[in-house]
Amino acid sequence: MIFVLLVLLGGACAEFFDIAWGTGNAIGEMSVAWAILSFAFFLLCLFFLLAANRVLWRDDLAAHTAKRLVAFRRRLGWGRWFLAAVVFLFPAVFLQFTIFGIILQGFFLRLDLWVFALVFVSFLLADEDALFSNWERFLVLALLSSALFAVFASLKFVTDYPFSLGWSEGNRLWDYSILFGSGRYEGAAGQAIPVFLDSGRQFIGGLPFLLRGLTIEQERLWLALVSILPYLFLGLAAFRSAFREKRLWLALVLWTFIFLRQGPIGTPLLLSATLAVLAWRSELWLSIALLIFATDAAFSSRYTWVFAPGIWFFMLELFDGLRNGWSKPALGSRIRFLLALLAFGGVGGLAVLGLALGAYFQAGWAQNLPAVFFNLTSAFGRASQQPLLWYRLLPNETYGSGILVGVAIAVLPPMAVLLYQAQSGARKVNGWQKWAVILPLLAFFVVGLVVSAKIGGGGDLHNMDMFLVGIFLAAALFVHDQGSGWIQDLRFAPLWVRVALLLAIAVPGVSPLLTLRSYEFGAQASRLAALTDAPNERALEMYPSNAVIAEALAAIQAEADLAKQSGGVLFMDQRQLLTFGYIQNIPLIPQYDKKVLMDQALASDEIYFQGFYADLAAKRFSLIVTHPLVVKSQGSDEFGEENNAWVKWVTKPLLCFYEVKQTLADVNAQLLIPKAGEVNCEKVLP
Repeated sequence: MIFVLLVLLGGACAEFFDIAWGTGNAIGEMSVAWAILSFAFFLLCLFFLLAANRVLWRDDLAAHTAKRLVAFRRRLGWGRWFLAAVVFLFPAVFLQFTIFGIILQGFFLRLDLWVFALVFVSFLLADEDALFSNWERFLVLALLSSALFAVFASLKFVTDYPFSLGWSEGNRLWDYSILFGSGRYEGAAGQAIPVFLDSGRQFIGGLPFLLRGLTIEQERLWLALVSILPYLFLGLAAFRSAFREKRLWLALVLWTFIFLRQGPIGTPLLLSATLAVLAWRSELWLSIALLIFATDAAFSSRYTWVFAPGIWFFMLELFDGLRNGWSKPALGSRIRFLLALLAFGGVGGLAVLGLALGAYFQAGWAQNLPAVFFNLTSAFGRASQQPLLWYRLLPNETYGSGILVGVAIAVLPPMAVLLYQAQSGARKVNGWQKWAVILPLLAFFVVGLVVSAKIGGGGDLHNMDMFLVGIFLAAALFVHDQGSGWIQDLRFAPLWVRVALLLAIAVPGVSPLLTLRSYEFGAQASRLAALTDAPNERALEMYPSNAVIAEALAAIQAEADLAKQSGGVLFMDQRQLLTFGYIQNIPLIPQYDKKVLMDQALASDEIYFQGFYADLAAKRFSLIVTHPLVVKSQGSDEFGEENNAWVKWVTKPLLCFYEVKQTLADVNAQLLIPKAGEVNCEKVLP
C-alpha cells in the first residue's frame, strides 16, 4: 500500500513541478506564486504519505484514527450524502469546466484526484461503524465514476462553434446532412451529391436534419447522445437475464458502456450486435428476422462487418447448446445451430438486401444497384492498394501504447475474471464451450489487427471493434450461464481476481478522465501555453473569441461572394459552414471533399487525381477553402505516412496551381486563389 501511495504521490509531485517550472525566474525558472504552490503541494503529499505509513504500521493508532473519523461522519448526519455527491462529481466538473482542466494534464495528478475522491466518498457512504464502504459498494462507486467520466467526455464537444473541431469533423457534419437535408445547399436540387460515408452512419447521423432550423450545436448534441445510448441499449439486451435484480442489471449496463467505449465502437455495429443478442434464445422466426436486419445493418455500414452478427449469434447459441458436451445438444439449440449455419450460407442474399438498401440511402453515390456494386468493388480495390503499417501494432508515435498493448490493457482484466470463473464457478465451462468462444474471438482478433495496421488506421482501438464486442458477449454468456451469484462469490476469490475485477471497471475510466478539459479560455491562452509547455497558443485548440469568429466568417463570405462571379467556390474543408448557413448564397460543389482526397491519396490513385489536377490547371475554382497547407514530410511521427501521402498528392500540386490569399489561423482555415498566368506543374505532380 505504501509503495502504491509513493508512486501515486511522487508522480503527482513531479507533474506539478513540471507545471510550475517555466512560469518565471524568481526561483529557478518558477515565479514566486508557483514556487510557493509547488512547495505546498509537495508538503501535502508528504503529509499524506507519512500519515498513511504511521497509521498502517501501528494498530492502536489506526484504531484510534478510525474511531475519530467515524465520529466525525456521524456528526455530519444527512449532510454526508450531500458532501458525498459534491465530492463524487468534483473531478469531472473541476476538469471539464474550469481552467485547471487545461493546466492539470498529468496522468498522476488526475489519477490521484480520482482515487482520493473515491476513497473520501467511500468513507462518507460507509455503514454505521465501518471506516470505509464494503468491497461491492466501492466497485459500484468506481463504476459510476468511470461512466460519469465517459459521459462528460462524450459531451465535451457540444458547442455552437461554427468551425471544424477536428481534421474532418466539420466535413463529416456535411456528410450527415445530405440524406435528409440536401435542400440546405444552393444549386443542389436534382444533382447527385457524393458522400464519403457509409449509409448506416449517414442515416443515423442525418436523422436530426429532418427538423427544420437544426443548429450545429443541436447536431453535435445528437452525435454525442449517439455515442452513449447505443452502448446502453446493447447492455440492456445482453444482460436481460439479470432484469429482476435491477441494481446488478444497471451496473452491467454501465459496464457495457465504459468497456466498449474503449474502442470506440461504431453505432451501426452496436445496433447490429444488439439485434444479434436479441435473436439469441428468441423464437425461431424472430431470430431469423433479427439476424437479417442485424446483418444488413452491419453490411450497409462496412463490408468487413458483414459476418459479425452471424458469428456472434453462432457463438452465443453454440455455447448454450454445448452445455452437456458435443454429443447431447438440446434440440432447440440444434435448431438454432442450424439457423446460425444458414446465416453464414445466406449471407450472399443478405448482402444483396444490404446493397439494395444502400442504393436507396446512398443516392448521392449511386442511383441504382449496379452503381452500388461498382462502389463496393472500388472500396475493396482501394483497401487492397493501401499499405499495411505493422509497426503500429507496437508502441509508436501515432498511438502511444500500440494496438497490441492497448487491446491487452482493455481486455485482460475482464478476461482474467472470466477465465477464473470458468474454472471455479458453480457451473464449470466444458472444453467444447470454451472453443465455441475462443475460435470466434481469435478470428475477430486477427481481422482487427490487420485492419488496424492499414494506413489511416492504428490511431486507437476502433478497428478492434468486433473483437471487443466478442469479449463483451463472452461476459454476457457467463452472467446468463451462472446467474448473478458468481459476482457476489468473487468477494472470496483470490486477491488477484478481485484486483482484476476492479481494473476491469477502472481502466475504461482512465482514458475519458485524461481527456476532460474545457476549450473556453481562449483569452488566457498565452498564460496557459506557458503552464502546459504547449509549443504555441494554437496548440491548446481553444475556441477563439466571438469577435475573431465573426471576423473570420465575414472574410470567407466576402471572398466567396467575389470569387463566385468568375468561377466556382470549392469548400474542400469547412463544409459545415454551408450546411448551417454561416456562409450563404454560395453554390455547392460536392466534389473533392478532403476525406475523399485523403482516401485516394492513401491508395495512390493516379486516375482519380488526373481529374483533380485537370480542374486545378483549368482554374475551375476561383476560390478554395481548406485547412492551412504545409509542405512538410514526416517520418514515423503521428500519422506520418498519412501526412506524406497528403503532401505528395494534394498539398504540393495544390500550391503549385494556387496561391494563398489569406490564412485564418485562429479558426484553422485558409483561402486559395489561382495563380496568375500559365503554370507548369509537371515536375510537382506525382
